[in-house]
Amino acid sequence: MAPLVFEATATSRSWDALVSQMAAADNAGLYAPLRTVTTMAQTEDSRQHALISGALQAVVRAMAMDEAGVLVSACQALVAIVQNGSTRKQAAVDAGVLSALVDAMAVHPDEWMVAEEVLTTLEVLFCSSASSGRREREALDAGVPRAVCNTMSLHEERPGVQELGCRVLRVLSSTAELSTAAFAANATVSAGALTQINPAMRAHASDARVQKECCAALGAIIARSETRRIAAVESEVVAVLAQAARAQSPAVSAAALEPLAELANGPDACRIALLEAGVLGALGSALAAHSADAELAQRACLCVGSLALVAPQWQLQVGSESVRLVAAAMRGHVSEARVQEAGISALLNLITNSRARKQAAASTEVVGAVAASMHAHLQHAQLQIWGCTFARVLGNDGNGARIALVEGSALHAILAALGAHKGNLDVQQWGLLAVAAIAVGPLERSVVEAGAAKAAVRALGAHLQHKGCCELALEMLLSLAADKGAGQQAVAAEGAALVPLLKKLRKVHPEGASVRGLVDRLGKELSGPSRRSSVARSARISQPVSAEPAAEPAAEPAVASAAELTAAPAAESDAPEAAHPV
Repeated sequence: MAPLVFEATATSRSWDALVSQMAAADNAGLYAPLRTVTTMAQTEDSRQHALISGALQAVVRAMAMDEAGVLVSACQALVAIVQNGSTRKQAAVDAGVLSALVDAMAVHPDEWMVAEEVLTTLEVLFCSSASSGRREREALDAGVPRAVCNTMSLHEERPGVQELGCRVLRVLSSTAELSTAAFAANATVSAGALTQINPAMRAHASDARVQKECCAALGAIIARSETRRIAAVESEVVAVLAQAARAQSPAVSAAALEPLAELANGPDACRIALLEAGVLGALGSALAAHSADAELAQRACLCVGSLALVAPQWQLQVGSESVRLVAAAMRGHVSEARVQEAGISALLNLITNSRARKQAAASTEVVGAVAASMHAHLQHAQLQIWGCTFARVLGNDGNGARIALVEGSALHAILAALGAHKGNLDVQQWGLLAVAAIAVGPLERSVVEAGAAKAAVRALGAHLQHKGCCELALEMLLSLAADKGAGQQAVAAEGAALVPLLKKLRKVHPEGASVRGLVDRLGKELSGPSRRSSVARSARISQPVSAEPAAEPAAEPAVASAAELTAAPAAESDAPEAAHPV
């Protein structure tokens, strides 16, 4: 133990001596001790000694010197001390480092090396996943956003300054403390960040690092705010984002899709600007060039899903090719739940607002992508609900769509979902509705052979208390029993489980005339062959379902928030965000 105590004491004395040397030094005399600080602060223990001895405060004081070289050395020394230490970062802020750095950018406007070191220091000070927002609020008070934007404008030709400046704006606007992040994002917009990002991306179109940081900064600034999204559109940044989406670098392309998805999730003015800039073509190019990038595929699907919600007069701009684009993204990443969630929800938005897009979705290629998604993520209840909803909407469009749902394996995927989520009321209701939409005419036999009777009885038993679910299950059983062949046999085969359930239904729903009427009709079908045909034909679900659920399933998939996937924070108090299902 003795050597450790001696070593710690020696280290403390070394830092004390260094602080005394810095206090007595002039401009020229500060170079050596500042470099020594950078060299010594290589371990967590030595950094703590730097804080305790006052070396950190001495380094901040050195930043006030006029010599540019001293300032650069002081920035490097401070970064060495505060890295990975939230307490030390706050101590530096308390010592006045933010004002010192802002002043440094003003005193040395033409020194790009000073600009890069100052911006690096600011990034390190704010880069923390555990930030309480205090440092960021003090940065706003010190005028950091405007100083950063001014520096970026003065050194537009320097890629390092543009990259670092965008990093600082990004970390300020994306702090974990949401109210501070909102204030910071608004401050960056007021400081001219949006108008600065546009020329930075144009001037350094071939620099992947600048492109990525500009896109990331823009995404952080416009997140959770329609006002800032509109400001971004007005800054004419959409065209450069569309160009970046077509980049050869998958990292740049994926980075560009983040702010594009944010803009698409804004008001119609943003969606129209994206459509006018040819963003759909850019998304297609990005997916074709970088088909293996799951994050890019997810963002592309989110973007398309939001664009599908554009005002009616612009719907023709979102063509049928968008359906195939989303399906291709889904097929390329079947095992990625985030891509499948974004893809199915995008398809729902696409087919809900357009007959032409619905017809495009009625192909074994698109249906097969949805079915593969449901099979691959069978335990994902919400995805199963979305898949069943897709099938229900598509099935109501005609026999061509119903044939595609059968041939594309969607019917089997729906029945698998019903079997895997017996206790989930929404899955049961949407699943039964989807099967009902398919079970028309000659396709009813496919439904019978797939096991629809067993699924209906199972849903009935699991949700005996729910009137809407019971009505759907009974309607299906009546339709199947109306078939004198296989359907009748399939329902009869479930008699051992079904007859007791019918008796219970009369007790559970004594006042429910619709339920009791369906029970009575089904009871007659089960009581004897001679009475089946004339009674049951009137209850066929080949006609529009006569009894929808008393209340539609609670989670309508086409209007869920995009942030629900990751439990992202609620939007600011701007107008409500446009609906993403994921």
